[in-house]
Amino acid sequence: MRIVFCILCNILILRLVSTAQDDPYAIDHYPYINYEINEITDSTGRFSDTLANCLVRLINGNEKFSIAHIGDSHIQADFFTGRVRTRLQMLHPGISGTRGLIFPYELAGTNNPGNYRIKSPNSWEAHWSTKIQEPSNIGLYGIKVSTTDTLIELSLRITDTVSEPFNKVGLWYGTDSEGTIRVNVNGYTVVDSLSASLNGIAIVSLKDYTQQATVTISLKNQGYFDLFGIELQNDLPGLEYHAIGVNGASAVSYNRSLLFTEQLRRLKPSLIVLSIGTNDAYHYLFSENWFKNEYSTLIDSISSACPNIPILLSTPNDHLKNRADMSANISIINSVIVSLAKGRGLAYWDFYEIMGGEKSIIAWHSDSLAARDRIHLSPKGYRLKAELFYIALLKAFDKKLSEIDY
Repeated sequence: MRIVFCILCNILILRLVSTAQDDPYAIDHYPYINYEINEITDSTGRFSDTLANCLVRLINGNEKFSIAHIGDSHIQADFFTGRVRTRLQMLHPGISGTRGLIFPYELAGTNNPGNYRIKSPNSWEAHWSTKIQEPSNIGLYGIKVSTTDTLIELSLRITDTVSEPFNKVGLWYGTDSEGTIRVNVNGYTVVDSLSASLNGIAIVSLKDYTQQATVTISLKNQGYFDLFGIELQNDLPGLEYHAIGVNGASAVSYNRSLLFTEQLRRLKPSLIVLSIGTNDAYHYLFSENWFKNEYSTLIDSISSACPNIPILLSTPNDHLKNRADMSANISIINSVIVSLAKGRGLAYWDFYEIMGGEKSIIAWHSDSLAARDRIHLSPKGYRLKAELFYIALLKAFDKKLSEIDY
């Protein structure tokens, strides 16, 4: 097995070198960014091992490789995760996967990523885990949309030019009524049954590969229909990068989502990245112990859903409160995350220190890398953050290859 792995690694390196069109480590340089510490700290090696093994098997056409990146508004917009997805899917010819799991943010009246659209003529109501105090039947995204209509229509279109077409549509739903689901692609319709379920999934296989489809749901009785997400799949090996985030999300809000664990288990990711903490810093109950308990509970939920899957913790970026004041809690947040990663043997990426640490957001804003609110980054800034994370992943991969004894 060791010999086979070494051979595959050699093949991988040769292919990467022969097909590379540019330097994968090339990146814009700014004096306040600590490029020398831009790496994934992985004391046990589990995250790096899985990353290397999955990439090798993927490039040799043997399996799918999926990453679930869970977070808040920094993830919802998909500027950051979208660029990471593109970079990884273009790492080698033929490894691109589908867009993966998506959520109809537009139906919830909030900002939607620019690489897909989901439209509906129905009336929808959004339910946010960030706006409730008690646990509720909300799922992996920390948000769901609901309707009481018995005839529901959804039209979806992927505009991402890198992700591959899909030939399976997985509807993640909840309803108290039986019914049917019809998926139409280019005039060809596939019909399947829909059962009453609090947390159901209906997977419809299509005749052709496509980047757009119309989904029609007919319910027998008027009640409720919850939509948690739509998973786009195909039958081919490929890399899928699921961006799972919602504005205002925190560890405590995800802990209120009762279906979070079950739906993450259903997704079956190969690796999990957790980027949370900014909003926890402003919770009225905030203290170091409070955050440690809430964040630990979230890690426990993730580990329970995917007990053998490596987790990478990412620290939130530096930011200003009300565009002027430093947040005293953000350094506590980052210290707790790093401490928990070390104590639990989890990998971590300390973006807070990499970007320059305390007050670095001022420099990022001066160079148009941060948004006006000095909390979020600008599209240019998220692109830079994505390049930093991509390079950190490549470093972890290269380091793992260098440790192999040929």
